[in-house]
Amino acid sequence: MNYKLGFNPETEEPKNEKNYKTHKTTTPRKSLVEVYFPHIMATYTYYNDAFDLKTWDVVFVDGKLEGYPGLVREIDYSLKMELEYYKNIISVADRDVKGAFSDYKLWLMTTDKNALPFEKARTWYLPPKKQEDFRYDNTEISLTDLLGMFNDDNYFFDAIEHTGCYLEIKNNKCRAIVRGKRCHELEFEIKPAEEEIFIKGLICDCHREEYCVHKRALFGIIYWLVENYVWEMNDKYIAVVDKKDFYGFIVENGMEKTIEIK
Repeated sequence: MNYKLGFNPETEEPKNEKNYKTHKTTTPRKSLVEVYFPHIMATYTYYNDAFDLKTWDVVFVDGKLEGYPGLVREIDYSLKMELEYYKNIISVADRDVKGAFSDYKLWLMTTDKNALPFEKARTWYLPPKKQEDFRYDNTEISLTDLLGMFNDDNYFFDAIEHTGCYLEIKNNKCRAIVRGKRCHELEFEIKPAEEEIFIKGLICDCHREEYCVHKRALFGIIYWLVENYVWEMNDKYIAVVDKKDFYGFIVENGMEKTIEIK
């Protein structure tokens, strides 16, 4: 392996001060791992002692590239280098997906709550949370009024094609992941009324202005789901995932044997 060190400047916190909620595999293997980061087209080496990794696994790391997904390119189990110079692999995407999905052009949809639940999909796009950060917004507004704020005819298409990653609606509670420079996690409650939908308790982990671009993208996705009859207000459960992401994570990596696409 050509060792190009993962970022580890002296000014960063010691590794043992991190408080990640990682899920260790039953058979972790200590290794040095070359991780390729597509957004900067660069490869760096990280230490792993928590997972039994395979090439082309999607992982997250600590250090300066924290929050950006990387692809495992090469794994070395010899461990001949000084490990204190390396930052860590902190999570790996869970691609064990089983169930049936319906094809809606840009999206794949499932009504099986065990096929691709939010907790699993989140591992594709985001690292583990360091801590819970609740900022509850009690504002209630109709979806019609929200969508009326945006007049760009191309807005909704851009939102669902370029920004949406995943959305789950379970018992009128919505959790979603949208794409910005990094991916962001959002959640809110849905209050169905006669011929209308109300949004309450909207939270985005970017903590920016009241209606940040991530929230606006999410409204566009919901609008598209309603207008195309993918989701109806009486549905108990629905999950939709970006079709290109799904094929990249599952189908193109030879993991499609346990899924059905209609």
